[in-house]
Amino acid sequence: MNYKNIREEELKNKIGADGFVNSQQKVDTNFDNAAMLQILKKLGYTYCGEVYLAGSERKAFEKLL
Repeated sequence: MNYKNIREEELKNKIGADGFVNSQQKVDTNFDNAAMLQILKKLGYTYCGEVYLAGSERKAFEKLL
């Protein structure tokens, strides 16, 4: 499977019954912010990887609405 097919599959998974791409929320937090990490898990956010903000590494999450 090539990159193009992977992107097409990702988009198919995000298109709702109305034919529009579903909305999403993205958030990031510090690695050591245990309270926020627990809240994100409880609210159903998915871990996406790391991002860098002002020179520091942070955990990134998203949630499809």
